[in-house]
Amino acid sequence: MKAYRAKKRAIQQIEGTNAEQYSRLWDYVAELRRTNEGPCQGQLFTVVRWDANNQMYPIAYAVVEAECKESWTWFLQNLLQDIGPIEEHGWTFMTDQQKGLVPSLRLGQNAEVQRALQCKVEKRKLKSRVWIPTWLGGVEFEVRYGGDGYVVNLENRTCTCFKWDLTEILCPYGVAAIFFQKARVKDYVHAYFKKETFLKTYEPLINPLNGLDMWPKTGCDPLLTAKLKTNW
Repeated sequence: MKAYRAKKRAIQQIEGTNAEQYSRLWDYVAELRRTNEGPCQGQLFTVVRWDANNQMYPIAYAVVEAECKESWTWFLQNLLQDIGPIEEHGWTFMTDQQKGLVPSLRLGQNAEVQRALQCKVEKRKLKSRVWIPTWLGGVEFEVRYGGDGYVVNLENRTCTCFKWDLTEILCPYGVAAIFFQKARVKDYVHAYFKKETFLKTYEPLINPLNGLDMWPKTGCDPLLTAKLKTNW
């Protein structure tokens, strides 16, 4: 306990208390506006989490241009790069009537874009070798191996295994159909996973800020800190 208190005091001496930091938020906003000219408009996205003590604490926040699928996708991509993939950790997302969040979560399941996607596609290329496609006419194929089989539609980029539909990442059965047609697999990769889309994520620039001592003094009433409550 003594070590904890000593660490807490040291952090406060270096970073200041929560109350001190909250009291400078208006000045921080003024510095952001000074270094990033133009109208400061947009939507605030936040993520909070329930902990083992049945309490909530913030994980991440961002200001975006508008509440839409593109903004949610960008926000979730950066979030999952920090907290790890949904498949690996089993994250559960709860939201209130945010329709744009649902398709973004489907895309966000694969936030580590190019590298992770390439590994998955290569594995599915290997798995596709044992599956035998049969052309059904048009853009549909029946892909079978032993007693198992799936129907692939290359135009709609769907498969009755539903993996391609849900993740937008090619399934082995889709790969088998593509190879049968002598087409290129990369032509069926969703635009979200391509390098151009990845680079667009980082196009917006927030200019660097001065240190706290050089922030403009707004004179606004300081914001109050949230009251922390524990069960012990």
